[in-house]
Amino acid sequence: MEWYDLDLPDVIELRRKLIGGEAARYHLLDCSVLDSAWLGTVSAHRRRPFLFLAEGVLMYFDEGQVKSLVLSLKARFPGAELVFDAFSPLLSWANNLRVSLTQVGAGAIGP
Repeated sequence: MEWYDLDLPDVIELRRKLIGGEAARYHLLDCSVLDSAWLGTVSAHRRRPFLFLAEGVLMYFDEGQVKSLVLSLKARFPGAELVFDAFSPLLSWANNLRVSLTQVGAGAIGP
């Protein structure tokens, strides 16, 4: 299996400092998941099955961007699997409220 860590350049730089560099089958790609250039890099290993992990990623994109990404993966990597975390709109709203209250030092709402 080939393993790719894909993240923004600043995050990849931090990973290199904390975890170390690449290995024979471990690769660091410093770009946005929405930048389609990485798809070509990963396609080089077509002889192996693909598993894509998107932990804490998709929540930062709008519906159109997520749909485009998923359709690109489907077209380029037939049979691949995608594992991701998802939040309902209510949970997302509640979390954003909690974070905003914490940042301003407000207490809990209600009795």
